[in-house]
Amino acid sequence: MLRWCVLSLAVLGVPANVVRSQDATKLPLGPPPELHFVDSVDGLGGTVSVLDHMPIKVEVQFPEKRMAGGKERATKRVRFETVWQEARRTLPLNGAFSHSVYNVRGEKLSTEDVCKRLKPGAIILLSSDGRKVDPRYLHAVKDGTLIFVRAPAGSPE
Repeated sequence: MLRWCVLSLAVLGVPANVVRSQDATKLPLGPPPELHFVDSVDGLGGTVSVLDHMPIKVEVQFPEKRMAGGKERATKRVRFETVWQEARRTLPLNGAFSHSVYNVRGEKLSTEDVCKRLKPGAIILLSSDGRKVDPRYLHAVKDGTLIFVRAPAGSPE
């Protein structure tokens, strides 16, 4: 009886695993892109300024009363909290440290076209690793979203 149970579980378990592996959702390759809000666009200089939110650890002290040797003592306790600070970052579109810009369909855009399309308040994606963003991440964004990819160091433009 025990043999039949083990054998039936083994036989039924194999096809179930095969179906699951074929049906499994493929994960995107590479890290997800960063999301940024456009602050300003300089068409003449070929730069885009974006707003960044950066986490900063801040030391916070608060008073505390402790018992030591039968007496109450006032001390200060230190705790670190994370606060988000707004910062601006400039993304060059021309030059040695420039960014290539693509639309959601993967088509490369010219600097003039980028400056025409971008307005303050628009959302852009910035590649986290300097490579094109995996298309599976792009299902979550609108068709007009632009993707910035930084050119690798030392690559000719």
